[in-house]
Amino acid sequence: MLFVRVLIIFCALCTSTEGETYAIVNKLKSDLLKNYTTTTRPVIDQRKPIQVIGEIVFGRVQELDIVEGILISHLKFRVKWKDEVMRWNPRDYDKTRSIHMSFSDVWVPAIKIHNAAEKSNLMEDQREVLLVNYQFDGRAIIEFNTIIKSFCKPFVKYFPYDQHDCHIIFIPVGHVGGRVVLVPSKSSSAQQSQNGFWDVSVSNLTMKAFHNKNDKVLYLGITLKRQPRFLVINMFVPVVLLQFVMFFVFVLPANCGEKVSFSITVVLSMAVFMTIVMDELPPISEGLPVVSLFLCINLAINVIVCVASVLSVGYIHRNDTEQIPLILRLMSMMMNLKKYRTSNAVTENVLVETSTDVNGKDRNPNSINERVTEKPVLTWVVQENARPHVARICLDFLTNNNIRPLDWPPYSPDLSTIEYVLDQLNRQVRRCKPPPVTLA
Repeated sequence: MLFVRVLIIFCALCTSTEGETYAIVNKLKSDLLKNYTTTTRPVIDQRKPIQVIGEIVFGRVQELDIVEGILISHLKFRVKWKDEVMRWNPRDYDKTRSIHMSFSDVWVPAIKIHNAAEKSNLMEDQREVLLVNYQFDGRAIIEFNTIIKSFCKPFVKYFPYDQHDCHIIFIPVGHVGGRVVLVPSKSSSAQQSQNGFWDVSVSNLTMKAFHNKNDKVLYLGITLKRQPRFLVINMFVPVVLLQFVMFFVFVLPANCGEKVSFSITVVLSMAVFMTIVMDELPPISEGLPVVSLFLCINLAINVIVCVASVLSVGYIHRNDTEQIPLILRLMSMMMNLKKYRTSNAVTENVLVETSTDVNGKDRNPNSINERVTEKPVLTWVVQENARPHVARICLDFLTNNNIRPLDWPPYSPDLSTIEYVLDQLNRQVRRCKPPPVTLA
């Protein structure tokens, strides 16, 4: 039994707590905060600057609003500095080597975001819950997570293959003349991440001069490259397909009644896609996106096709007594100029063949003239578009005999003089009073 009692006493002595008790920590805090002010830099020689080491662990990009030019990112920030006033000897406080002090009770460097979209103070919204860790030699460190909204100038010229170079600038405030110097941590390194929309590359945290050589700021560069597959498949492929389908409007016959409605539907669809793209882009004139020009050109082509369809249907269904405009007749003649030349060449070949006999000798020119005068070569024929005239057997006969029918526009009385006579006769009959009962 004696051995058991000695063993229990020995274990109790070995497991007894030493240092960092509630009373010891409170006594240490009260001793450190005596004659301590939060508005004075914690350095013995106030002429010397205090170095604040910043380290950033990049979390992710929550959103990049291209229209507003705002970048929302998640960061883990670690700030280190040396407080020459907040020091103690661990032996005097039962080997207490570190303590946590409230944010509002000690001096903490004020760091702001120079290009912040809102809440420029980095730690102001968390001051009630943040604690500063102090070591016995005066080393102080504070860690916190934050969401930063910063301005970022977008570059959308090559949308959706766009790449944006953004940055976040951290600047010390409250002390002028370089009294507080921000220094990047040596452990800072470049990082890369993805969020489904962007490929994110974060550069090293660097220190740069700001306004003058004495003021130093921390510069964090963030490069965002868009992943274009979603937009290409769901936005640009349909636009190309609509543009391809638009040209099939010329295949539809004018009498089907859907020619104009089809072209107008495609134009409206193109306008809808153009509106969707414009909602994704900022309203700036500098660096105009190439896709905007592409959509504007496609929309202009579709409008021209739609107008041409409306005009063609209108001329086809016009009144038979109206004359075809001169510009359209000239266009028809220009389009058929190649046929005119081909028919003339065929006529010359026929005349050459009739000027030689079977043995290749030239015939008598007088006999040739007489032959041509007696039975000239028929090259052109004018006929209306009646079904017997446009039957395949009739057209094949004309082709085999080197006869070219003159193109006759549908519902066109311009090439037939009898139509004008019948029209005038019809008008005179309708003016008779009383009107005739029967027309023979």
